Amino acid sequence: FTMASMFKNRRCTLERAEKFISPLYFTDVNLYGKIYAETKDLTSLTVFSTPDRIPFSDARESTSYVKTSVGAQFGPTWTTCWFKVVIDIPNKWCGKEVHLRWDSGSEALIWSTDGKPLQGLSVGHQERLFFVLTPSASVSCLHHEFFIEMACNDLFGAGSPTMISAPDPDKMFTLKKADIAVYDREVDSLVTDLQLLVDMVKELPSDGSRSYEAMFAANEIVNCVDLSDRGSLKAAKEIADHFFSQRNGESQHTIVAVGNCHIDSAWLWPYAETKRKCARSFASALLLMERYPQYRFACSQAQQLQWVKE
Repeated sequence: FTMASMFKNRRCTLERAEKFISPLYFTDVNLYGKIYAETKDLTSLTVFSTPDRIPFSDARESTSYVKTSVGAQFGPTWTTCWFKVVIDIPNKWCGKEVHLRWDSGSEALIWSTDGKPLQGLSVGHQERLFFVLTPSASVSCLHHEFFIEMACNDLFGAGSPTMISAPDPDKMFTLKKADIAVYDREVDSLVTDLQLLVDMVKELPSDGSRSYEAMFAANEIVNCVDLSDRGSLKAAKEIADHFFSQRNGESQHTIVAVGNCHIDSAWLWPYAETKRKCARSFASALLLMERYPQYRFACSQAQQLQWVKE
């Protein structure tokens, strides 16, 4: 007597869940595509470029700004581009969470109009391509203006042909995205749950029961979600919550996460760019602390803390 494998159709079942949260495939009909269901162009976007790392006050007072748009290229390597961003949130978005979305293929820093660093933006495996304009739009606060300081380098400089090669002095960076969008936190939370389940299926032993349970929980969630019925999202979330509430055992380790940004003080970029990296990273960390009071951040290098203080 031979028992049929409980992992029958594993590949198809797993891929079904993967495609349902894919940022590349079927975004017009999958769950991922509903994270930002409504979008709008910026009211105004202007820019000026400089080969130097100038202070904010100089950028604010410059009279050299010209109109630009998504698709424009900027550079070369180590150039700085300052953008003036003007935003008008539609009245119909009142009560909804609204994000500024930005992808310049590089590192960047959002500034308030009075010169306060607000948040860093980055690409690559530590991608951060959005900024929360408001958790709940209101009639009294629909108009926003910011400056964005774009550094014409990516997270690891501009090495070519490999990451740690000498920087390509002629590399150009394309502005791929610059808009505002309504953010659906409920959808994004469910996408995150599904991603965790998919990763568990991939990483846990393929003959273990936990991997099996994760796969079928993911499949049950996909079956449950009806994108035309928001009530189905709540039901799907209950499936995920039930799965993640199950403990592995009382003898398991307790893990505490502490925030950190690993910035080499001198590696693939000039010292001056390290200081701007610190500004981008610390601004983002402070924003997280304001949003999540329980968040803790560890600065691993005293010199970088000193630069930020200065």
